[in-house]
Amino acid sequence: MRKALSYVMFLVALQSFSLGEARGAAGAAGEGVPLGPPVERVEVVGMHAFGEAELQSSLEVVAGEPFDPVRASRSLENLAEFYRYRGYPDVQVEAKYDESRRVWSLYVEEGAPIRIRSIEIVRDSDSPDGLRYFDRIRVDLLRRFEVHPGDIFDQDRVSHGARAIQASLIDEEHIGVSVPDVQVERLGSGEVSLRLKVELGERVTFGFRGNQYFSRNALLALIKEQRALGLGKNYIETIQTRLLDAYRDVGFNQTKIQAYPSERALGRHVTWVINEGERARLDSIEFDGSSAFSPSQLAAFFKEQSSGALGSGIYIEKEMSKAVDGFIQRLRSLGYLGARLTSVQTQWSRGNSRASVVVYFYEGEQTRVASVEVPERGELDESEALLLLGVQPGKPLNLFAFNEGIQRLKSWYRNRGYLEAGIVGEGGESLVRYRDDYRNADIRVQVDRGSKYRVGSIVVDGRSKTGLDVILRELAFQEGEVLTEQDLLLSESRLRRLGLFSSAQVRIEDEPARPGYKKVYVLLEESIPGLIAGGIGFRNDLGARVFGQTSYSNMFGRNHTAVFSVNANHRFVNRRVPLESQAQLAYVWPWFLLPGMTFRPSITAQRTQYETFDAASLVVGGTLEKRLFQRPNLTALLSYNLERTDQRAVDPNNIDNGTITIGGVTGSLKMDLRDDPLAPSRGFFAAVSYEVADPALLSQRDPFPIGYTRFQFRSDYLLPVWRTASWYFSVRTGIERNTQDLSDARVRIPLIKQFSLGGVGSLRGFREQELNVQSLAIRGRATYVNYRAQLDLPFSGPMRIGPFFDAANLLVDDFSLTRGLRMGTGFGLHYLTPVGPVNFDLGFKVDPKPNEDRYRFYFSIGVI
Repeated sequence: MRKALSYVMFLVALQSFSLGEARGAAGAAGEGVPLGPPVERVEVVGMHAFGEAELQSSLEVVAGEPFDPVRASRSLENLAEFYRYRGYPDVQVEAKYDESRRVWSLYVEEGAPIRIRSIEIVRDSDSPDGLRYFDRIRVDLLRRFEVHPGDIFDQDRVSHGARAIQASLIDEEHIGVSVPDVQVERLGSGEVSLRLKVELGERVTFGFRGNQYFSRNALLALIKEQRALGLGKNYIETIQTRLLDAYRDVGFNQTKIQAYPSERALGRHVTWVINEGERARLDSIEFDGSSAFSPSQLAAFFKEQSSGALGSGIYIEKEMSKAVDGFIQRLRSLGYLGARLTSVQTQWSRGNSRASVVVYFYEGEQTRVASVEVPERGELDESEALLLLGVQPGKPLNLFAFNEGIQRLKSWYRNRGYLEAGIVGEGGESLVRYRDDYRNADIRVQVDRGSKYRVGSIVVDGRSKTGLDVILRELAFQEGEVLTEQDLLLSESRLRRLGLFSSAQVRIEDEPARPGYKKVYVLLEESIPGLIAGGIGFRNDLGARVFGQTSYSNMFGRNHTAVFSVNANHRFVNRRVPLESQAQLAYVWPWFLLPGMTFRPSITAQRTQYETFDAASLVVGGTLEKRLFQRPNLTALLSYNLERTDQRAVDPNNIDNGTITIGGVTGSLKMDLRDDPLAPSRGFFAAVSYEVADPALLSQRDPFPIGYTRFQFRSDYLLPVWRTASWYFSVRTGIERNTQDLSDARVRIPLIKQFSLGGVGSLRGFREQELNVQSLAIRGRATYVNYRAQLDLPFSGPMRIGPFFDAANLLVDDFSLTRGLRMGTGFGLHYLTPVGPVNFDLGFKVDPKPNEDRYRFYFSIGVI
């Protein structure tokens, strides 16, 4: 008790700080205090211990809002309290509002902090066995506390450290863990000592027998979740209930679980013996209560609402209840507004493993829309208004669609400058009037458009490095233009996508001096622009790989990005090049020449081992990129590369050996209609490119000229077929043609630019680049087609399995969509782990030739 009192007295002592002029301001502030002009900027002077972002929750005065003396007073008190809580008891805070500049300034004198002299961790109970174990882990607990002698006494960090100790012990299978007390003793010279009491509880491990549906890891995960919620002395009963609930949630209604505890050297071990029983099945479902729909129609309505296991015929009580509720809502959406559930009766057979369900419900009368009136629509014509509202005369009344339509109607006006547009009587019963015993409904929607607003002055606050024009060009509006809700949201989104700001908000206020105009405040908080990243990986054909990258994303305050990346891999088999590598220095210049155009110059040095030759290249180039349309997502690219390559075939007498120079221009179009460009599950993607290399573009003329054209096309389509399963289809083709005079026998398409296929990216069952024509001199043209199909299926948790079929040909001076196809088939397993994706593909050649490998497997993990 004495220690607890000393802690309370210490907290009281910490209150003896000065608020400067704040205390007087707090006394003066009260109800009826007039508001000042809007604050355009908040600045903090004298703050060194914390960043401005950490103080945001303490300040109630916000840029863009009228100055409120009451909020200002509270902000001073909050700020002083924040400092006290974080270890600065002698802080002094003053504030001043400059109405002419509309800047609210906070002046902080932090004072000397209180520091921690010593930290002691003791056990809350006195069991001798427990004390011996506690002595062994005491040093480790101090490490997990993450607060050290000499640190500032930050109560937030102390609380976080106590929670970290508790969480780590729970993760290590302790039950009944707590950190009930942190005692603080005030010492002289601005120091304190901390004493933490820790209750270890009981260390319990778990094992399982008889489980088949849930894996051991899945059951342990359930127990871990329960540990996080808290376990007491009755933990066996609590965990048993949790496990039974998990089995019932997937349809095992007959599961029996028994616990068998035993004592071991380091604690207790509990073995759960599980008899899962048979999974419950839904034999039949009938509906009683409808005169308007046939049994097959009602069954179809119910099936629409059935998902997960219930849709596969597995009876789960929770899913059944959810599906029945959805069934009733479906009836209401068809105009049966009074539809309600009466009861659900379930009859069990075969030992509670088969369920027959009867759903009793009241259908009621159908309500139809008799008339729809939208007076004073302004710029909106009647047919478009009905389309937005989602109602049509003579059709059943769907109140859910109508409520969504009200929101669409308001958005239509707000996106045309009527930012305060609303519906008269919204939320009441005046919008819909029923008659004829609810068989007919008359709808009258009165729109209150309000004023149409334009953009007034634009104030940007929070930038220190970023140029003002970089920010303004991302805004979807300019001064004097009509201001819409959509433009406000789009502007915020664009600013966030820049990656320069940890926070970006756009707010508006009235401009009293300019009726019909809104003042726009752009409130920003710049983030750290630098990035250092890296990773490791392994692929069975390329060996071990390392990757590193560093970038700076706000060069010269212009949102320009400089990136340096390097990667290297070391093969363990078939190695000719000691270390394959690539290093690239790139620059990203947005808004180059035209709005929305990006320029990406780069220098790349690489050394690569191919199937029959090795190459070392230095490439200097640049790419212009511009999105042509948002919908559809169509992007155009134009690139120029000047490449110096030393190519060396395995055969030392190969005529292609030597150093060559290639200069070429490539134009590309990409259309991406997928739901996610990184991990798509549905949608369409297509890309087409045309490359021209020629001496006129700085390709070499001597000792022999190099020139060619290359056309390539790719089209991918992902089709969802069942829940999380999907089909993947891809068609790819290419044609390359030599364009130089054939009078010189050395003229040909360089090895480095020849098509080749094979491997996990094109033709599985084959080695990487196994399908090639690198032994031939391509003096005319070469073509290929590549077809790919894969069924992507969920397997277990995040693991997915996919049977596949690939086909391709590679022809010289010919082209065919079907002739000469080589084919491979097999399956792949893909699993996402904390260290990166794990991929395994096993491919078989459909018709292997003599002396060819019949199959090929591909394994990779991490960055590849």
